[in-house]
Amino acid sequence: MSYYSYSGDGGLSHRRPHYYGGGSLPEMPSPGKFGADEQQGVRRRSSFVQVLRGTMTSLFIGVILIAVSLYFLYSNEIQAVRSHRLLDETLRACHTMDTTVVSRYRPNFLVYASGPISSKDPPVSDDALHVRAPVLRLRREVEALQWRETGTPEQPHYEQVWAAEVLDSSRYHDTRHQNPQRFKLPSATLSANRLRIGEYSLDPRLVALFEGLDLAPLDPALLGGAREFTLHNGHFYSGSPERPKIGDVRVSYLYAGVTIPNSLLGPQSTASAIGGVTNSSIAPYYPPRGPPVGSLVLGHASKEYLFGRATAETTQSLYMYRAASFGGLALALWLLRGTLQAALGWIPIIHRITRRSSPVFALLLAAVLTLALMAAVWASYWVYSSMLALAAAALFIIGIRTGSKEAAQ
Repeated sequence: MSYYSYSGDGGLSHRRPHYYGGGSLPEMPSPGKFGADEQQGVRRRSSFVQVLRGTMTSLFIGVILIAVSLYFLYSNEIQAVRSHRLLDETLRACHTMDTTVVSRYRPNFLVYASGPISSKDPPVSDDALHVRAPVLRLRREVEALQWRETGTPEQPHYEQVWAAEVLDSSRYHDTRHQNPQRFKLPSATLSANRLRIGEYSLDPRLVALFEGLDLAPLDPALLGGAREFTLHNGHFYSGSPERPKIGDVRVSYLYAGVTIPNSLLGPQSTASAIGGVTNSSIAPYYPPRGPPVGSLVLGHASKEYLFGRATAETTQSLYMYRAASFGGLALALWLLRGTLQAALGWIPIIHRITRRSSPVFALLLAAVLTLALMAAVWASYWVYSSMLALAAAALFIIGIRTGSKEAAQ
């Protein structure tokens, strides 16, 4: 306890206060030294609150985007793992059948078939020219002789050309050069019906999945027919081949697959299919779980190839969901860069990353999150795929560290 003495005029003296226990009052710390750490913490909290107030909309959108993107990515990867497991089980259960004889199978029994393809119907016929061909697909290509305008508006030039589409002559500068508004004969594609592989018929739902029908030129001399048309240099002409007129058409043919043996077009074609057999018909296979499985290609193909084609649409949607989730994460991180800098700016690498405004860092961080989640999901099914995703994530992390160091310099 301290005391002050009184001076003669009744005022307080300026004696230094003392404590009863002896000694003088300890020196108080200066305001510059007092609470430096506390002041820095207050400024940091104040800055964070100010950032939150200024970026509430971006913060809300960013958090929602992260949650939605991660949910869709996780759900998509889980579904992909299940689909691959189901595909492996289905592939192991697929039976290779003998197409030369009809055997008894239970309904919707999964089979793989490969053999000569044929049709129960007569050869494909083009009634417009009265031509027939024992093929899977016949394409009639029609061209018309037309005027084409070139040059400049002041000096237009006109030439006659064979074109597969109508050339609009309504804007030609010289009205004497006019083209017909439609062809005398349109182009068309004709297909064989009631197809078979060996002794088994193909369901129309499976035929609709036909792939590999690459068209090749067909020698019109092998077709015969073509009434009212003249064969010349590989084309059928509606008029004089030597002196055609504007509006005349010429026809050529393309084809895919031969449905009979010993044809002038070549040997009989082979087709391969996977599907479910019922009695003597092959249709898409309907598994207990998952979408239908079916594939049909021209030529000999393995089971593994056909299953890959059958699940191509699922694989495509998988990559689309991944890309959408990655884009959502990148946009969310870009929107949250201010909040991250205010909340985690005390971490050196976060401070260097967020201080730089380039969106490349948001893309890199989104790639790391995407690959890490993919690796976690696929670890239960395919370890090599998981390790590959982790390795890619590590490369992106290295890129982030390298970029942050460059930004700090």
